[in-house]
Amino acid sequence: MLNKIKSFFNFASEHGLKMPMAYDYSVEGPSATLLFTYIAFICTIISFIYLFFKPDVISPAIYSIILFVICLVLYRLKRLSEFSVDLDDKSISLKGSEDEDRKETK
Repeated sequence: MLNKIKSFFNFASEHGLKMPMAYDYSVEGPSATLLFTYIAFICTIISFIYLFFKPDVISPAIYSIILFVICLVLYRLKRLSEFSVDLDDKSISLKGSEDEDRKETK
């Protein structure tokens, strides 16, 4: 048994482990932040369904919404390349990789 565990760790250190990831079509590869967003969304749906049966569990539903929003923001932030705030004009300017791709295709 101990030899199997050692061989597993040797294999993992030499070849790496394949972790389940969600496929992100925009970058055409796996994305951990997208997987966390999917999991948070499923947790939110489950907590809302549970909320219908037991109305005194409102705080887990609220926390799952907050978790989903945080995961979604972190997923979208990875494409952000430029951020500027102008306090005089009270404006915010965001530029990401999608904006550059759209300019090239036009």
